[in-house]
Amino acid sequence: MRTFWFSIPVAVLALVVAGGISAQPVNYAAGMTYTADPPLRTDWLGDAGGELTNGVKDWAWDPVTGWDGSVAVNPRSIVIDLASAKSDIGSVVVTVFVSISSAVPAQKQILVSGSSTSATTGFADWGEAVTEDTGAEANYTYTWTGGPVAARWVKLILESEVAGHHSLLSEIEVFKSEGTSAVGDEWMLYQ
Repeated sequence: MRTFWFSIPVAVLALVVAGGISAQPVNYAAGMTYTADPPLRTDWLGDAGGELTNGVKDWAWDPVTGWDGSVAVNPRSIVIDLASAKSDIGSVVVTVFVSISSAVPAQKQILVSGSSTSATTGFADWGEAVTEDTGAEANYTYTWTGGPVAARWVKLILESEVAGHHSLLSEIEVFKSEGTSAVGDEWMLYQ
């Protein structure tokens, strides 16, 4: 009888054993609280304090909240409290509602920063969340992918494309960095 030796990466073996199903990305912002400056307009579309972190991203008026452009100053900001410090933030995704016919344009710019110090100070600039502006009426996804970085508070500074227009958001997600596999790159021998 012949014995054959071959090697399989542990990560591949883990996928085979688990049926090929990989875990969903961890969204640190899910269900977290946030503050806005100026405050979000609650008498208009409403915001019970969790619309931007509740997982709903439909292109419709119901799941959005934001600022009335005729009242709110530009730029506008939101700070999400992740409840505890995270050392491995990999990306931030902001879903913005765009309806040109209703004076809700795409955002000119969304800047992302983070702080481990407090909700009001110590923010380090991480960069800009970018999107492809198609000119269509739809949800636009602005993505920043500069991690891994550490923070407890994540701040977004939004500047409306057209001064005096609304800024409406549907969802904010702060994802854990995918990094390296939890099982590592070790090799095992099987007979």
